[in-house]
Amino acid sequence: ESGGEGGGNAAGALRDELARVQGELEHTYHALDDRSHDLERHRATIRELEAKVEEYAKDASEARALKDEVDVLQHQASLVAKHEQTIESYKKKLEGAGDAKKQIKMLQEQNQALMARAVEAEEDGKRGGALKSQAEEYRKQVTQLNAAVNDLTLQLTQAQVDAEK
Repeated sequence: ESGGEGGGNAAGALRDELARVQGELEHTYHALDDRSHDLERHRATIRELEAKVEEYAKDASEARALKDEVDVLQHQASLVAKHEQTIESYKKKLEGAGDAKKQIKMLQEQNQALMARAVEAEEDGKRGGALKSQAEEYRKQVTQLNAAVNDLTLQLTQAQVDAEK
């Protein structure tokens, strides 16, 4: 009996050991199952993050393209502003040229009137010596007015040349 009892103890110890190992194995399977679920969740998270990274890369590419377009538009806007200033400058020059034309016309009219007076004075000078000095004065005024007309004509021509540039 003691041999049977010893064999029973050995078999009981083996049964106990088998039950313990089976429990550990079951526990290990549960842990493995938990890790498999964790792995699947992590893989899903990685896929989501990769999709976001791809989306962000597209957005970054679009942002770079938009920035380049903004840079081009800013450059064009600065050119437009510069051209507008140039146009305003030319407008002012042309307005000045218009004023010069008016002055030239007025001086030409005065010149014609003075020439008529000078001619009249010369005729009167033939009639009298006192009018001779007045005719000389008219001639001086005509000469001065002719010089002023020439100066204004030169200024007008220069303004027109500048405006054409």
